[in-house]
Amino acid sequence: MVENLLLDRDGVINELIDVGPEEKISPQSLNQFNYLQGSEEAIKKATDSGVSVYVFSNQPDVSKHWRQLDRGSLELINQELKNIGVDKVFNCTHGPTKRHGNRYTDESGDIITCKCRKPQ
Repeated sequence: MVENLLLDRDGVINELIDVGPEEKISPQSLNQFNYLQGSEEAIKKATDSGVSVYVFSNQPDVSKHWRQLDRGSLELINQELKNIGVDKVFNCTHGPTKRHGNRYTDESGDIITCKCRKPQ
């Protein structure tokens, strides 16, 4: 029997937001947060079956301030997930740690960000 279910958030539980041609981003507020078809029901079914559900999500917009997402808005989204049965939400709110724009790897492909960023 499955005891724990570990889920990514954006694109797995919720829809991404279209912001331009070929660019989608994480919801920036609870008003923009929309479940993907079937995801809310699947989480509820898992928790009703005794499975613990944990969500892991990278949310660098919070600390880098390049978009509108702030800690308060992120917590409202986290609370929404908890309201449907998610046991705990883990967020990495860090962005790139070196001056490489919004990239997360150096020229050789090595990750240049914190240790709590998924998939580390």
